[in-house]
Amino acid sequence: MNFNELKQIIQQIQKTIPCKDCKRPFPDANIHIIGTVMNEGFLAAHCDHCKNKTLLSVFFKAKRISKKGEAKTPHDIRTVQPDEVLDMHNFLKDFDGDFSSLFSKSS
Repeated sequence: MNFNELKQIIQQIQKTIPCKDCKRPFPDANIHIIGTVMNEGFLAAHCDHCKNKTLLSVFFKAKRISKKGEAKTPHDIRTVQPDEVLDMHNFLKDFDGDFSSLFSKSS
């Protein structure tokens, strides 16, 4: 993801995903990019009002411009399978938010 794509994602989050507790939009300064790979990213959002913290997983569907100027969507994007969603749910259910230990190298 490039800077403009990330900016679009943050703007979309502000428009469509309010704080789950107080329903207020997250300000720009409170949406942090944890990491990105290709067209996927993890972001963290913090609400100043109620102190709620939210972890967001996003997917940016890129449009490619052909030489003729028409937008094309990549055909190699695969559908997320139900088992993958369940695996992520099970992981997040017990996740304590400690990214340092999650990403540290185990010996």
